[in-house]
Amino acid sequence: MAIEKQTEVDEITVSGNDLALYREVTTITEDGVQISRTVHRTSLKRGDDLTKHPERVAAVCRAAWE
Repeated sequence: MAIEKQTEVDEITVSGNDLALYREVTTITEDGVQISRTVHRTSLKRGDDLTKHPERVAAVCRAAWE
C-alpha cells in the first residue's frame, strides 16, 4: 500500500498589466489510484518576492517583467 503526493504547476499566465497567475495541482494516489486532487491558485504582481514560489513560475515572471 503505497501513498504518494505530487504537486505540480500546470498553468502560468502573465497578463498585460504585469499580473501573473499560476495554478498548482496536488494529487494524492494510493497504489496508483487517485484518491484526492486539490487545486490552488496564486496571483503575483511586478515587484513581489519570487523566492517563495516555484522556480518555474519565478523564471516566467522574470522573463515577462524584464
